[in-house]
Parts: sequence; structure tokens; C-alpha cells
Amino acid sequence: MMSANYLEDLSKSREKLSVLQKQMSSQKKIQKPSDSPEGTARVMDFQVKMNQSEIYQKNIESGITFIKESITSLGEIDTSIADVLATIKNSRNAVLSNSNLLGLSEKIDSVITSLLDQANSSYQGKYLFGGTDHSTAPFGYTADKTAIEVKANDITGNQNIRVSENRIQNINIPGSDIFATIVSQNGNLNSSAAVGAVSTSSTQVYDPAGTAYTLNVNYTKTAANTYSMTYDILDGGGTTVLAAPPAAKTYLFDSATGLLKSMNGNAPTKTSIEVAGKKIEFILDTTQVIEKNAASSISNSANQKTNIFNTLISIRDSLKNGVRPTVQQEDDVQAFFDNLLNKESQIGNVQNQMENVQELLKQKTTNFQDLIAKDMEVDLPKLLIDMQNQQYVLDMSYKMASMILPKSLMDFI
Repeated sequence: MMSANYLEDLSKSREKLSVLQKQMSSQKKIQKPSDSPEGTARVMDFQVKMNQSEIYQKNIESGITFIKESITSLGEIDTSIADVLATIKNSRNAVLSNSNLLGLSEKIDSVITSLLDQANSSYQGKYLFGGTDHSTAPFGYTADKTAIEVKANDITGNQNIRVSENRIQNINIPGSDIFATIVSQNGNLNSSAAVGAVSTSSTQVYDPAGTAYTLNVNYTKTAANTYSMTYDILDGGGTTVLAAPPAAKTYLFDSATGLLKSMNGNAPTKTSIEVAGKKIEFILDTTQVIEKNAASSISNSANQKTNIFNTLISIRDSLKNGVRPTVQQEDDVQAFFDNLLNKESQIGNVQNQMENVQELLKQKTTNFQDLIAKDMEVDLPKLLIDMQNQQYVLDMSYKMASMILPKSLMDFI
């Protein structure tokens, strides 16, 4: 019995020393989950969180690069438009001849080319200002080369990345926000209105020459929480400029929240409107209109008056014909420039925010690494002492075994 006990203790001592030796060679305290079930669970949890943090960091790194490319392109556009404004001011010089104006028109033409290149710039196969449609360049000339139009299916989409478990960040500026006119409607329709009631809102839209037209948007109630939306565009004499009335769209509002639920059965979207003969082009955004129990009240606002491409083409062609740009055209270019500076500021703020989040994630990763190390990595000085102690215990076990194992029952009689 004494021999069996000593052999068992000897086996345990060898096992303990073996574990310490493995820890020394691997520099890890936990060799298998059974070594420390609680520590293993903590390490696995920290590892999952650290992996998530690293994925978010990669997303942010890619997003910041995309944003920097966008800022570079916006800076080029900024410089080009500043040159246009200077050229327009120079064209007002009364002593300039028609040949001088022709030279200015050529300068405007080169700006249009540069602006188109920047508007179609891309990064890693994604167009910077193409929204979420990367199948084709966002902008291009019409077949007759007299105007520039949107070639992509939709330039209003947002490109988003996940930067944390609960946060998604938009990293692009849709081309519509910069190069197009967006007429936004805000306000409410009256949920208590009778079926057949019509709510109308009006605002001004413009062609490239700065001529004003009236946009009328009508909401006709057809059922509870349901409306038919139509629109018309009238010239100064009150005559429609549309070749045919546009198809009505069915708007359905959520009865509980009042938010716009669907348009023609689909998710609410912005509506692109174009009157080719008049070169009137803008985007109508009605997605923020709500329904509530109050008198109908809808307001309109626009990010800028005209499509900058076609405004510049109009200015170029006028200069070719010896006609100086109008004050309205200069105001339209200035409005585009102001909107551009605003978007540059917005995307710059997004970059700063993402860089701050990136630093926080890096700190989190470092913290997780430290916590994992506490459970996994060995304390080398302590381990050496433990190995020495365990080796001493094992040596003593060998010595005791050599004294006890040869004995028999006769030794104790």
C-alpha cells in the first residue's frame, strides 16, 4: 500500500513537471481547455471581441482611403469652379472683344472636361460619386453632345460600412448631392382629410440658362393612409412643359408612425425628373413627407438651382456667340460652389470621426491582448521557480522510492 501511494505521488509529480515544461516551451499557461475551463472561456470571449475589432479596423481603413480619394476629387472640382467664377467675372470686362470671349469659352470647355473626369473618378472599382451603381460611369454626354446626363441607374445611394457592433457609417457623397439639383419636400399630409382631398405644394425649378419654371406636386387622398402623387412643370405663362402627364405614384403611410411606408409598393425612393427639350433636370425627394392629424403643410427646399454641367455648357456656348454670362448664371455657379464647400466639410468631419473610432478600436485591441495574456501567457520567473521546486519534489520522491520499494512485510516484523 505504501508502495502504491508513493508510485501514485511520483506519477503526479512527473505530470506536474511535464505541464510546467510544456508551459515553458510554449510560453502558454493553458495547453488545453481542461487546464483552466474558466480561463479558456474568458480567452475565447476576448478573442472573438478582438477579431471583431480587427474587422472593424479593416473596414475603417478602407473607408478612410475611399474618403481621402473623394476629398482629393472634391478639391480638384473646387479649384476648377473657382477658375470658372474668375472667368465669369473677367467676361464682364467691357473692353473684351469677341475673340477674347471665345478664349474664355475654351477655358470653360476645359473645365467641363476636367469636371466630368472628376465626377467619374473611381477607387478600387467603385465610382466615388456613383452612389451604389458601379456598373457604368455616373455621367456622360447625350447622343447629340449638347448636354451631360446621368448614365448610371441611380446616383443617390449611400455606401455604408460597419465600424462597430451598433454603428454603420456612410462613407460616400452621392453624385446627386453634388452635381444634381435635389428638390426636397418636408412636412405633413392630413390623416383626417376626406378621400378625394388634394394637397398641393409649389416651388421653382430652373433650366441651365436660369429661366424659372413652377413645379406643382399634388397629393390626392385615395384611401386611409393612401395618396396618389402627381406633378406638373409650368412655364412663365402657366403652360405645361411636359410632353405627357407623368404616371401617378401610390404613396402608403404607416398608420402607427405616420412615416412613408412605400411608393408603388416598393421602398420609398427619390424621383428623377427630366424635361429633355428644356434641359430641366432635377431629383424630387418626397421621402421625408409624413402623415399626421394636422392641417397639411409641405415646404420645399433645394440644394442648388441647376445642373452644374449644363449650366457650364450654356455659359460656354453663350461666350462662343459673344454673349456674356448672366448674373443668374453666375449665382447658379456660386450656389454650386457653396454647396461643394459644404460637402467637403461634411466628408472631412466623417473622416475625423472615423479616425477617432479607429484609435479607440486600436486601444480596445491592445486591451484585449493584455487580458488574453493574463490568462494565457506564463510568468517566466515564477515558472522557473515552480519548475525548480517540482524538480526537487520529484528528486525527493525518487529517493524515498529507492528506500521504500525494496522493503517487504518482513522488514516490519
